[in-house]
Amino acid sequence: ERIIARDLTPTFGETPLPSISADDINDCVAKAGKRASSASLKAYAALRSIYAYAHANHRRLFPASASPFGDVTRPQGGGKRSDFLAIADLRLTILSCYDIGWPFGAMYRLLILTGLRLREVAEGRWSEIDLEGANWTIPGERMKNGEPHWIALSPPAIAIIKAMPRIDKCDLMFSTNGKTPVSGFSRAKTRLDAAMLKIAKNECKDAGGEPDDVKLPAFVVHDTRRTLARGCQIDGVAPEIIERMLGHVTHTKSGLKGVYQVFEFEGERRAAFKKWGQRIGALTKGGADVVQLRGVAA
Repeated sequence: ERIIARDLTPTFGETPLPSISADDINDCVAKAGKRASSASLKAYAALRSIYAYAHANHRRLFPASASPFGDVTRPQGGGKRSDFLAIADLRLTILSCYDIGWPFGAMYRLLILTGLRLREVAEGRWSEIDLEGANWTIPGERMKNGEPHWIALSPPAIAIIKAMPRIDKCDLMFSTNGKTPVSGFSRAKTRLDAAMLKIAKNECKDAGGEPDDVKLPAFVVHDTRRTLARGCQIDGVAPEIIERMLGHVTHTKSGLKGVYQVFEFEGERRAAFKKWGQRIGALTKGGADVVQLRGVAA
């Protein structure tokens, strides 16, 4: 959906598929490639999937012979995506979070620090947070596996949450209207990408390089979970601990035992989250833990 909204819709809008030429598609793909080589391949694949769907469901109106893809050059991708952020890219992401401000800047930073999924953070509740105990306990109905999940909040995560604005009588952590969680994730990711590219180009220019040669690696929000897992592996955290940190473990026991298992290996998980928080803090040492407010509802 993000690829379509970012790369295809601005170019083609409501243009009927039979009216789109091979040159139009090549131009669209090339434009996406200016951002990153992998972006051109994704745009190509998304548009080709749309054409394939049209052929499969509307053969009489749109036969395969009507496809212009025979004259479209398949772009070269940037290779297999790493599925995690390298240290330099992780630093760039965090710095960009300060630039895009509230609410998504704080949200992305919490995603990095907690290893939670996008919706699990975006739809977070103040009632789930225990700042004094440094705990975030998410009920099963908000988790992918349907089971409650516990996160040990590191000092940087606590600092972010403490600095976040809170709308009176609203339990939602990320809301601008006090009624619903924030939305517009595709636009927010586009802003984050733009901020990252701007910072990277400025740093390249300051170092005497060629800013126009700077390209960002492929990056999806879910990569923050894999990045935390990899960082913990480097720190020597046992795989079974990392699995529990990510909420991958399914508990089969019921009753008190089942509830207790949510907090299995509490000491080890808390230590791992703390170490990860220290790693993240060191990347942007000297940056203030503040939340920039932009149009927050009173």
